[in-house]
Amino acid sequence: MKDNFIFKNNENRKRSLFMAGDVDKKEYGQIEKSRFFNVLSRLRVFNYLKNDDRYIPIQNIDKLQSFINGNLDNKIVLINTSENFGISGNKLKEVLSSFFF
Repeated sequence: MKDNFIFKNNENRKRSLFMAGDVDKKEYGQIEKSRFFNVLSRLRVFNYLKNDDRYIPIQNIDKLQSFINGNLDNKIVLINTSENFGISGNKLKEVLSSFFF
């Protein structure tokens, strides 16, 4: 994995939804059934958002960097780290700083 990111500065942040994390069905499929926290599982949220017309698939870090540095915006970017690619903790801060909250 590359660790040399070049992301946009604060005035050019994306107005897109960004979600990254492990969405393994075995790990997260049982959360709703337990009702311990009474929340939707990240698996359910991920699958719901993936069906939206604004969802764009990003399979690798180069595609993510291209999206962040490009003009395309108002999209849904979902990274399933158990299937696609991971982002180190330090680099995740840089990625997150490329998006408005």
